[in-house]
Amino acid sequence: MKNNFLLTVLTLLLAGYTLPLAAQLSSSLTPAQLLFSDQSNPLASLGMSISGINIQNNFNITSITDNSVSAGSDLIQSRIDGSGFTIQDFAVFPASNGHLNRKELNFQTEGAGLIGLDRETWRFGITDVGDYDESDPVESALFLTYNRIIDDIAIFHPIMYVTPNDGSVGIGTFNTSFNAQLYVQEFGQEAVGIWSTNTSIGSSAKWGIYSIAEGSGDGVRYGVVGSAATGSGTNYGVFGSGSGAGTVYAVYASGNMAYTGTLTDVSDRKFKKNIREFSALERIMQLRPKTYEMKRDEFKGMNLANGLRYGFIAQELQEVFPELVQKQVNATPYQEADSLNVEEIDYLGVEYIPMIPVLTKGMQEQQEQIEEKEERLSKLERQNQALERENQELENRLDQLEILVQQLSQQTSGGGNTTTTTISDARLDQNQPNPFNNSTSIPYFIPNTVQSAVLEVTDAQGRVLKSLPITDRGQGKTILETDLLSGGVYFYSLSLDGKVVDTKKMIAVK
Repeated sequence: MKNNFLLTVLTLLLAGYTLPLAAQLSSSLTPAQLLFSDQSNPLASLGMSISGINIQNNFNITSITDNSVSAGSDLIQSRIDGSGFTIQDFAVFPASNGHLNRKELNFQTEGAGLIGLDRETWRFGITDVGDYDESDPVESALFLTYNRIIDDIAIFHPIMYVTPNDGSVGIGTFNTSFNAQLYVQEFGQEAVGIWSTNTSIGSSAKWGIYSIAEGSGDGVRYGVVGSAATGSGTNYGVFGSGSGAGTVYAVYASGNMAYTGTLTDVSDRKFKKNIREFSALERIMQLRPKTYEMKRDEFKGMNLANGLRYGFIAQELQEVFPELVQKQVNATPYQEADSLNVEEIDYLGVEYIPMIPVLTKGMQEQQEQIEEKEERLSKLERQNQALERENQELENRLDQLEILVQQLSQQTSGGGNTTTTTISDARLDQNQPNPFNNSTSIPYFIPNTVQSAVLEVTDAQGRVLKSLPITDRGQGKTILETDLLSGGVYFYSLSLDGKVVDTKKMIAVK
């Protein structure tokens, strides 16, 4: 009787596995296990096992008959269909349906009286079976989805997808051909796509997320990529926050940094206190800028800058601006077997950005000193110009005295026949321009009673260089061409009826 019962169950279970390819599956039944295995495909095999079937409810009577398992009047039956092994109950509520076939395991629940309107379906995909066929490749190693119909509205959520080729995992994505070992996509209203928290206690290094992108070739590698974009609001591509009593970094770059946007610092007045002026020029003059190169070979893990650098030596800057020099720690992670370790290097770092207002203040103080000196020089120049004018007036007076002495000497040497007479209405004005280059204009006024008028040009030694007769009377001027004169001091005199009435000094420049 026992063997007949087992044979009947086995026959009923195998009735659901009518396969298109015969002799691909073998099955065995033991008291503890129902096992199916694929022995015909050397590249991929299928193994399904059920260690036991447990149907538990509040009914006292459970019976197994042909094509059914019964546990009372309300739990009617379990049936076997052509697609696989199905356990199904039709109790008033809740109702459930579990299904197992060659490729997947399904669980489905729908409420009595609301069939088709309120249903949950969970699908657990295993793998394809049978001989390898290029037209029917293995699609998934594991495929878990959630589908529910609420008030005739379908809600579908992809939960997990595992590819059979490389074991890559997709979470929450409809895409089954992603190019990632782990691909996570958020379609719902959750605020966080991936949440990693490490609250371990201890003095050793702890890691929230550790990411490495490396390999051969010249392609681009990204260790971590962050991107955030919305139509409005605030977006953070990458957000780092650091706090604590020790050395704290929100972001630490072991190597070069570059950016294409803007780099801003917190400078709003509402965040500041103890605001006061300061002086900087005296301390700036004590700074000792240097050129140098970094020891890249000695500290390889720090990825120090390459080539010639300009800056300060932290220890030297600390003597002048100690507030701009801070103790720093480079904690470089490195992998050893399957564990991560950290190498720490202590060093002094310089805050270069705060040097901008310091240098700005020094430039302002220097400009104030320059303007003060310029004002003093301007005052000295004005005083010097006043002295030059006074000296010029004295020189003019001396020149006039020399001319008068010369004229008196000439008249005396002429036997006393010529005497200097003054004609009150006659006038000889200063030449314009003076000093002059190529030509100058000499204004004059000669009374009509004058018989003869002559304008003579002499050098500083009294030699007559040019004599110009004047035929016009009244107000007039003579244009004196001086292309033959070299640069220097010259004199011009107006003689009326043989008597010199006035002499002026002029300066020629070349």
